[in-house]
This record gives sequence, structure tokens and C-alpha cells, in this order.
Amino acid sequence: MQIQKIAFHQVQIPLRVQFAQANQQTQCSNSVIVCVQTSEKSIGFGECCPRTYVTGEDVDSVSACLADWQAVLPSISFVTLEDIASWTSYQLKKGRGPAAVCAIELALLDAWAWEYQKDLAQELGATKTMEEIRYTGVLPQGNWAKLGPVVEHLKFGSWKFKAYTEIAPNVQRIRAMKALMGTHTPLRMDANGGWHLELAREQIRNAMTLGVSSFEQPLAPAHDEEAGLLVREFGDRASIMADESLCTYADAERLIAGGFCNHFSLKLSKNGGLLNTIKIYKLAQANGIPCQLSAHYGETSILTAAGLLFAMIAPTLTACEGALGTLLLKEDLTSYPLMVASDGKIAAPSMPFIGWPIAIDQRKLKQYSVSSGRFARPPAELTMNA
Repeated sequence: MQIQKIAFHQVQIPLRVQFAQANQQTQCSNSVIVCVQTSEKSIGFGECCPRTYVTGEDVDSVSACLADWQAVLPSISFVTLEDIASWTSYQLKKGRGPAAVCAIELALLDAWAWEYQKDLAQELGATKTMEEIRYTGVLPQGNWAKLGPVVEHLKFGSWKFKAYTEIAPNVQRIRAMKALMGTHTPLRMDANGGWHLELAREQIRNAMTLGVSSFEQPLAPAHDEEAGLLVREFGDRASIMADESLCTYADAERLIAGGFCNHFSLKLSKNGGLLNTIKIYKLAQANGIPCQLSAHYGETSILTAAGLLFAMIAPTLTACEGALGTLLLKEDLTSYPLMVASDGKIAAPSMPFIGWPIAIDQRKLKQYSVSSGRFARPPAELTMNA
């Protein structure tokens, strides 16, 4: 397989509810959709969610990487999955942004599966079927009168909520959610790096008395040593989880070596794509660090499909987030969104992963593109090979 053309779209889709957390609030998604076309006319789609406050990337930096790659990709032959893994791993080692690498890698994997008619789940050694995956909920900051009915409707096995800086609203949110979910439904807090050390200690102590035992990114990424203090103080009773501080394989090695967390939050877009996320997961498993699959708000069904495949490959995830589709987005980019049902299962029949099990709606892709670009000569009309 040889790549002939690359195109990208910056996509912003209105959200049905404002998504608010400690370091961001927005009313629309913000993704980059990448499409590659091979010399044999196979098409592959990838997606990333560049976040300056996570990996330092934005749409311009992703576009610059794609422009550079267009100059070299036509000369590279991707015959095996190892060819793709080796090339993307090299890009990450060169310091290319994890989100940019994620987008091009997913597009390469999609095109490769169509070109050679290979089932990615089989090729990558999936141990679970789609039907066995159960998704969990994530609740943004916001008005409980609007968000409470969402929790009541979606019967997820566990929930995470975006924590506030102040203690009182967090206590209120815990009590309100426990009242709806029942006291035995696991509840996690995500501070998105919004607490300082003493506040984190107080927040964790208060929340633990109310039955919460998982705390995601309590401190800003630059405060690894202080995060290690939290692990030593609470780690025998609670998860002190790394998210924004965990973007690269080197980050994972550093966090493990220093004892700066005891749980990993993995996201394909921030961790350099599917294959590198699998590498980080295996490193965590070898060192006794449990992992959850997280998601950036506003992901479309492209990233959902890749995340679902990761969950089928990684057998011991503590939670699986995302797959919200049109529960969060006004519209998805597919005719039939790959999204979770009220019971936590993907609302779709089992299907082979010959490419992502979705079909991109070109009209919607163009409708929600706020900027786009093509490298080399303009590609032919891009349609799925389904």
C-alpha cells in the first residue's frame, strides 16, 4: 500500500449540552479528520482532537505535520501492520505531536484494512467481541437540573464527573449522583489538573468519606513530585490517575519509575494513536498499573471505532469512556453513529473491522468543516470502500 494523497478537515459540530471542565468549556466539538487515498484508490479516515492544554497541539500544527508527511509518504510502502507501527513510532520519537500521529495512523490503518481486506480486530489480537464492551458515563460541570435527567436515563455501570475547584459543589454533585445511581455504583472524579496539593488532599478526603475512590489528574502535569505525595498518602485506598501528564511512552515510563500515579487514563488522540496506546497499556500491565480508556469531548464515530477496537484488544480496562455520538453531538459524521445505548453497550450489531465499521457522510463532513486542505493534487471524491 502506498499513499498518494492526503486531505484534512477541521470539524466543529455543535454540542447538545455545553461541555465544561476545569481547563476548558465549549459548545462545539473540535476535531481534525484526515483522509488518505492509496495508489490503488483505497480510502482511509483518521481523527484526532488536538488540545493545546494536553499535548500542546492545535489545528495548524497538525496541518503542518500532514504537509510534511505528504512529501514523504508516497515513497513508503506499507505492506504489513508492522510497517505502519514502525513508521508512526519513528514519528513519535522525532517529537511529532501525538494527536497528529494519531490522525494519520488511524487513516493508514483504515486504508490498509480496505486495501488488503483484513479484519483489524483479528490482526491485532482482539480478545473481546464488540458485545462484551460496556461503556461508562462522563458528566461535565453544569446545571444539575439539566444533567440529572441524563444520569437517570443512562444506566451505566459507573460514572465520572468533572470536578470543581471548590469543595462544596463537588460534595453536592456526589450526593446527587449517588441518590440517582445508588450508593454501590462506582463514581470517579476528574479534576483536569485544577487543584493544588493541599486542596487536593482536602478534596480527596472529603470525597472518600462519600464513597469516591478514584481521582483523575488532581494536580497540573508539571507537579509530578507532589502527585507522588498523594499516591503515598492515599494510594492504598484510592486511584490517583494520570491523564494530561501522560501523553507519550516516555511519560508512562517516568510516571511508573517515580511512583507519581497508580492508574493510567488512556486516550488514543493524546497517546499517539491506537498502536502506541497499546504499547503504553502493555507497559502499564507489566508494572501493575490499571488503565481506563478515556475520550476527548466531541469525538466522532471515527475515534469511537478506534477506541472500541482498543477496548476489544485491552482485556482489563477499569472503565471505557466515549461513544456518545449524537447524545452529545448535534450530528455525527456518519449516517448511523457508532454510539452507546442506555445500557452501556454499543448500539450496533457485531461486524468485522475491515476498516472502521462506519461510513462517512460526505455531506456532513463538508457541512461541519470550518477549514480544510489538500496536499498534492486534489483527490477524487472521497467515499468509503464499504
